[in-house]
Amino acid sequence: MTQARLATLSDAFEKEGIELAAVLPRALLVETNVAATAGDTGGQGTRSEKDRADVHQTSRQIDQDPRQVTQVVMRAGAPIKWETLQLSDLEEPELLEQWQAELKSTELAHEGPLVTHSDPAWLSQRSAIPALPLALASGFTFVPPGELKRRQALKNKTTVVALAAGLLLAAVLTLIPFAVQSVQFRLAASELADLRALNDSARQNQAFVADFDSRWGTINEYPQQDIIATLFTLQRVISPDTLTGLEIEEGVVTIEGTSSNPQAILQRLEQDPLFTEVSFSRATSNSRYTIGLRLSNVSFEGYRARYVEATRR
Repeated sequence: MTQARLATLSDAFEKEGIELAAVLPRALLVETNVAATAGDTGGQGTRSEKDRADVHQTSRQIDQDPRQVTQVVMRAGAPIKWETLQLSDLEEPELLEQWQAELKSTELAHEGPLVTHSDPAWLSQRSAIPALPLALASGFTFVPPGELKRRQALKNKTTVVALAAGLLLAAVLTLIPFAVQSVQFRLAASELADLRALNDSARQNQAFVADFDSRWGTINEYPQQDIIATLFTLQRVISPDTLTGLEIEEGVVTIEGTSSNPQAILQRLEQDPLFTEVSFSRATSNSRYTIGLRLSNVSFEGYRARYVEATRR
């Protein structure tokens, strides 16, 4: 979805006195609707057990309306591949053949159930109602420019209040320096006595803490891919152009799209600190492109070298 489309929707809502906070991709409702309706386990196991199994399952969704078709691959409740194509483009035999080949390639690469929807009216059915809160809770939404400005204004207001409180506190401390120093000295003496009493116990707990770190470090240090921040950054960098495909796997991102100037998109991605190793993955035509890049703050190789290989040794 382009920024212009988001701005148009936001303006329309504001004219009716409603603030548009975010726009939810319809394809996500397909995934969450499946998870919501899968709660009936037929008396075998609890619903929470069934839900946890569904969360880690890979699934594919095909969502089609009269204008476009979208293919989404979901894993662990998050999209790892997203491709959208206008139905008018499929009238060209070459593009139709490429789309069918891409569907087959995705089916072979990502095993899992396939869910399809081609009737836009399914969103108004009763079965789609439970899917909405689950999809909203996922956090994968497009935020209009007006909402971003409102959030920034609220953040600025909070910062100003915090700064004013800090200045007021500094003024109070400046007026009573001797009293503050006296209190600090007494607190420091009391803390020193407490620390000496706890010194022996702390040494005994040191071995326990070291053992805890060695056991749980592999979980706590597991690389976190901030997919939401990545989507927002790509939206900002690529605007006003649009993406037709997106895949994220272990810090490696592959994007596909159309643009009148793919080289300019490549240069903007290289300049963003969130991305590194930006390059064209395939030969580009005049307008279509495929770009591969890595998230600069994610390193699965370093994680494996520190924990997986160390465990093998």
